[in-house]
Amino acid sequence: VLVASPKEIWDKTKKKAGINKEFFDEYYDNRVFAVAYQLINIVKYEYPKELLDYGIKTAPQSFVYV
Repeated sequence: VLVASPKEIWDKTKKKAGINKEFFDEYYDNRVFAVAYQLINIVKYEYPKELLDYGIKTAPQSFVYV
């Protein structure tokens, strides 16, 4: 877990963050700290996995949007 000022986090993550600077700045507007996860040992699957592959029938409530 990386915790630093928004500028420091952007500088460390901008190349692989998956978001643009405008979104990042809006999200962290008026914040003293920003948080990012540094992922290692990433596994890229040839085909997408289904939830059932993990014994899950539905997405968690926080992932369900109306």
